[in-house]
Amino acid sequence: MESYCKNAVMMEQLLERMNQFCNSRPLSSPVSPLVLGQLCCAKFSEDGCWYRARVVDFRGKAEMKVGFVDFGNAEWTSLEHIQEMREDFACLPKAAVHCCLIGYESKAMCDGEVARAFKSLVENKKLVAIKKGDVGIFQTVVELVDTSSEQDIYIHKVISSP
Repeated sequence: MESYCKNAVMMEQLLERMNQFCNSRPLSSPVSPLVLGQLCCAKFSEDGCWYRARVVDFRGKAEMKVGFVDFGNAEWTSLEHIQEMREDFACLPKAAVHCCLIGYESKAMCDGEVARAFKSLVENKKLVAIKKGDVGIFQTVVELVDTSSEQDIYIHKVISSP
């Protein structure tokens, strides 16, 4: 718990420094051409604060979708709300990891029986997540295991069983 609290304090301090830096620069500060997957500082539309983000899509030359790497949400924004990521702002690992369950990398799990089965197997449980690989630049494939009983339960195997 002590390590978590220390990391939370360090993240809070990093975001404070990053906001001071980004707010001190003019909105029209030139940003070198961005590429898919690039880390940047992005201004979140709901609170006007700057956060660490990754470019995940483009719509024309002046609008991009960014994923906020410490919170897991994403939004479309304009180039004027983007600043380059300084090296010292990237020193902490990202706090949010976008995951998908192994076997469901390209399948929707949002509706119906599969979603209900998944929820019943994972809700309010401590699970072990084992990284199995990556899909693209923004998604990690995981295997979820419930180790709370004598026999380990592999969530993806239970869901895919008839």
